[in-house]
Amino acid sequence: MKNYILVFVVLAASFVARGETGQKPLFIRAKCDGKLSSIVVSGLREAANASPKYRLVPGLDDNGRLDTVQTIYLTCVENNEFTAVATQFGIAKCQSTTVCHSVIDGFSLNACLCTASRSSDCGRALFKVFDAYVNRPNQAPLQVE
Repeated sequence: MKNYILVFVVLAASFVARGETGQKPLFIRAKCDGKLSSIVVSGLREAANASPKYRLVPGLDDNGRLDTVQTIYLTCVENNEFTAVATQFGIAKCQSTTVCHSVIDGFSLNACLCTASRSSDCGRALFKVFDAYVNRPNQAPLQVE
């Protein structure tokens, strides 16, 4: 009987541990310094934070965990009431807190044009595009050497 209890406790602990680590780490690197583009990036970050699938991390090393990290790279340009945003998705893996390698999927290159009145919505839409990219069927997995 004690063996069954021990097995149950171990299995329960493993399910709890998986629940805690079930979210994929996500790193967002943005070169978006303007007022409107900052709103776009904030909308993207808010959508990522609200998602049960991902957790934002401040660096590629995932706070020293050295997990494989999903990446979103953004570059923004503003002109009057519009923001053009280019994105690329990929993964990164660190060997230490200072040695990291990143791979970007060239097919993930995306561009969008956001209006001033919809900047936050544009960020949320970018997150939906990223999530669809990560969860697409029959994908060839990226690998970091």
